[in-house]
Parts: sequence; C-alpha cells; structure tokens
Amino acid sequence: MSFNLYDNIYDLADVYGIGITRISDWLWVGGEDDVDVPLYGRDFTFQDKKALMEGKTIEVQPKVNIWIDFRDSRQDNRKIYIPSSVTYISIPFRDGDLERAKSSWKVAKRLVDARTQEDGFLITCHEGKSRSATFVLWLLSEEQGFDEAWNRLKRKRYGFKPDKAFKPFIEYLKTYETKQSEIDFQKNR
Repeated sequence: MSFNLYDNIYDLADVYGIGITRISDWLWVGGEDDVDVPLYGRDFTFQDKKALMEGKTIEVQPKVNIWIDFRDSRQDNRKIYIPSSVTYISIPFRDGDLERAKSSWKVAKRLVDARTQEDGFLITCHEGKSRSATFVLWLLSEEQGFDEAWNRLKRKRYGFKPDKAFKPFIEYLKTYETKQSEIDFQKNR
C-alpha cells in the first residue's frame, strides 16, 4: 500500500514493516502471506490461481531468484506457486528451537555468502518476525554491527520479535562484528 504526501510516494511496508519488508536491494524478509511481490512482481490474484489450476501459465516478474523458507511443516502452511526462475530452499524448523535454528541459519548463511551480484533473496518463516528476522539480523550485524542492525530492523520491520529461546544467539550477535567472527560461531556450536 502506498500513499502520496507532498508529491512524494511513501510505501507503508517500508515505513511500518507491514507485510513484506525490503531490507536492501537484494534482501527481502516476511511471512508466508507476504511473498507475492518478491516472487511474482505483483500481488497474486484469484485469477492467477484459477489459471494455474486450469493448467495455464501466468506472467510473473520476480524480484528475487532465491527463496529461503524457514517455515516448519504444517498442514495449514499457505500453498505458494513458485516461479520456475526462483530457487526454493526449505530449511524447516520450529520457532524457539535454538539448536536447530543455529544449524539451519548456518546452512542459509553459506547460501547467502555465495550470492552473486545478480542474486536477490527472500527470507521467510510463518510470520516473518522471529526465525527469518533473526537470521536477517545476523546478516545485517555482519555488515553494520549489532546496534545499527537491530535499530534498522526494528525501524523497517516493526513486528520483529525474536522468540525468547533465541536470546543466546542474539547475545552472541552483539559481539559479532565481522565475517571473522564466523569462526568463533563455528567453534561454539
């Protein structure tokens, strides 16, 4: 949703963290209900769903080419059409499972570290406020230091609320300043 104010266009997602949040030119974070714009370049409509069910194709222009999905397996997960140009990587774990989170985030981090200039990433979990956002906090902490990363994420994604079980990892991130710290993380696993 956008609005005009004094001839400037403001995107409410950027201002308030509603729905999908674009963190940088290459990085998006959100929940399963927020994936339409990064995956399709627009909202996914009932007509799109109907066309796909009828075996027709729809035109999409993804803004990302890699989707890392931390949603755990549930019957009520949203069924999402994945464009053929998007690589989907499911790394499921439950919110609050710190040990599984650390190993899952480590795998995801390797994928992000191997990105090319052309790669765009969508990072999701069910609501986009704990698992995916904590992982994005790690990425930002590496680039900017913890305090700036924390403030930026809280400002851009107001629903950011890591599970309390992730507190030891967040405490670790407070000391995480460079990629060299990755070595320390690996030793402490």
